[in-house]
Amino acid sequence: WVSMPLPEEINFVVNQDNEVMGSYMYDTGHEDFEHTITISSARCGHLDTVIRVLCHECIHMSRHRTNKWTHHDKEFRNRAHRIWKAIGFVDPLEL
Repeated sequence: WVSMPLPEEINFVVNQDNEVMGSYMYDTGHEDFEHTITISSARCGHLDTVIRVLCHECIHMSRHRTNKWTHHDKEFRNRAHRIWKAIGFVDPLEL
């Protein structure tokens, strides 16, 4: 079981970044929010894309208590596969 932050601990941001679809940032207390998930409206024009990017960034967030929260390693892929299977995405590499 993975412990996720409470919603009030997460800052959700929408920006116009043309380079990155989304990002997750973990801050150890220097900012108002410990967790920030950013989605680019310039790169995510459909709800389907937003959901995939949000799932991807939530996997990073689920690992915030480790020093590997930025990694796309085996554990990341295992969590992505579980989410992919639960939601019913067509391609396991979508996350």
